[in-house]
Parts: sequence; structure tokens; C-alpha cells
Amino acid sequence: MMHIAGLCVAVLVGLLMTFNGILMLASPRLWFRLPDWVGFQGSLRYSTSRSAVEVRFMGAGILAVIALVLYCMAQ
Repeated sequence: MMHIAGLCVAVLVGLLMTFNGILMLASPRLWFRLPDWVGFQGSLRYSTSRSAVEVRFMGAGILAVIALVLYCMAQ
């Protein structure tokens, strides 16, 4: 039973991270308008175009890590 609950939590976290990564990569301004608990924003603040580039890099990094984990699980 705990195994199933753990898998459900892992899938939920993976989906939320994928959503955040895609949104960070596509539109940092829209990502900053999400509620804090959805966007995992913490102390980030959107003030310059430099921060938009940083958010896009973080989104690309999140998606790359998720792709790497899925690739390793498939083998």
C-alpha cells in the first residue's frame, strides 16, 4: 500500500515539475503569475530581462533532468 502511495506522489511531483519546466521555458512572465505553491518560486523576483533568461535556463534544466531520468528508467 505504501509503495502505491509513493508511486502516486512521485508521479504527481513529476507532472508538476514538467508543467513548471514547460511554463518556465515558454513564458517566464506567466510563470511568475502562478501561485507560489504551484510555481515553486521561492525568493525569485521578475525584474529584468536577465531574470527571464535565467528562468528559461532553469526550465530547460528541469526538463533535461526529467528526460534523463525517464531515459535511464527505460533502459
